[in-house]
Amino acid sequence: MMVTILQHASFVAYVLSSIFFFRYISKDSERTVALAYGTAIAGLIFQVFPMAVIIREAGYFPLENPLLMLSLFSVCILCIFLAISLRHRFAISGTFVMPLVCFAAAGQLVASAPSLSLPEPLRSWMFTMHIMLVTLAFSFFFLCASTAVFYLIMENQLKGKRQGALFHRIPSVLSLVRIKASMLLWGFASYTLALVVSLYWSLQIYGVAVLPGDPKVLVSVATWALYGGLLLATRLGVMDPRQSAYAVIGSLVLVVLALFGVGHIFPRDQL
Repeated sequence: MMVTILQHASFVAYVLSSIFFFRYISKDSERTVALAYGTAIAGLIFQVFPMAVIIREAGYFPLENPLLMLSLFSVCILCIFLAISLRHRFAISGTFVMPLVCFAAAGQLVASAPSLSLPEPLRSWMFTMHIMLVTLAFSFFFLCASTAVFYLIMENQLKGKRQGALFHRIPSVLSLVRIKASMLLWGFASYTLALVVSLYWSLQIYGVAVLPGDPKVLVSVATWALYGGLLLATRLGVMDPRQSAYAVIGSLVLVVLALFGVGHIFPRDQL
């Protein structure tokens, strides 16, 4: 009962936070920003407690529980957003992040936990670490893409010599480039570490580092290569900031579509 109450409370807090962040577009005031961040942090606190209860009751990190996975993603992306946004005075990015967090929180209210428990080999702390690192990596990738969108908005306003409602609420172009590069680096590092952990875990469980023919392996390697190439191109200056922004946005869309396709084309017990 308490878990359900806290989940509803977190959803309400996230909805209020989204409203305040969108309100910030037209009303730039300290009160609006404070309310936006305050309700987001309150929602985060309300969400962490149910996660702790679910893990304690299960006796392990129940990765098969969609409620927990949605919570994990919400917590990861929200913590990164708060750290980056507060540091760089990038409150306007909440208009991208909070609706996604609201969607995940709403999913918790309608999703039901499966009756089957996670197989014993998957209860390994290494597999749990792998999932958490992957979730963290995609949180960085999403924030990288959202920063790229704001970069394109800012660049278009500068080129058109227009100063709309967003102009004074978005960090400078140079700051956006640095934030995007930082998110890409941390996302790639997290994803690389996730793959290393996964390979070691697979070697311990199955005796081989890579399961041949596993579609998830192909998508994982392709994702790693894609973001590695983006990071290298960014470091070498192969693409200009505008091209890099489009590449980051397109990469996220392609990877999400690929993961969605793998999850629906192949049966769950084969993944």
